[in-house]
Amino acid sequence: MKNTAALRWIVVAAVFAAMLAGMIAFHASAQSDFMRGDRMPYDAFDRLPKTDLDVPSAVIHAAFAPGDVTLPHEKILDWIKTSARAVAIYYGRFPVGSLKLLMVPVNGPRVRGGTTWGYRGAAIRVLIGSDADLTMLKKLGVRTAPGKLTEVPVYNPETFETDVPGIYVAGHFTNARHIKAAIDVPRKIVPLIADKLRAIATQ
Repeated sequence: MKNTAALRWIVVAAVFAAMLAGMIAFHASAQSDFMRGDRMPYDAFDRLPKTDLDVPSAVIHAAFAPGDVTLPHEKILDWIKTSARAVAIYYGRFPVGSLKLLMVPVNGPRVRGGTTWGYRGAAIRVLIGSDADLTMLKKLGVRTAPGKLTEVPVYNPETFETDVPGIYVAGHFTNARHIKAAIDVPRKIVPLIADKLRAIATQ
């Protein structure tokens, strides 16, 4: 029974990591308290503000380590809840009654991995990369260059159009990575795109 429970717990961690991989994630590195070797930072986790997510037969206590988030917390928490329900449906119930889920921002793209613990209660720490995935833009021929924090596409800072005409970038794909700038940029470039399309239509 213990082996079965352990295997089930590993599968749950893998499912969570896979489902969270689609999220656009955080900016800035986590504080060292949340990255202490191979042990879950239970004490640091307990000091963070938490949101309790009710899922079938369980509660997930979710917390974010310090760092800017490109999506509202509510959207990320909704995604976690949907993922947890999928796990519960697959097994008939969520494998544990209570889970501590810690999301930590780190350098790099995508989800960098996850680790599970159980010595002070079931817990998962997920490392989420802060860098945008440039694969698609590069395939379209967009050149990149070193930015303020990481590699970014080459773009016009006034129009945010890349060196490939018709392809624009915003948010983590630019040097304006914080939430306010990410919101302001589309408001600025959408009218520019509309003017450009109108000019093309009248030619």
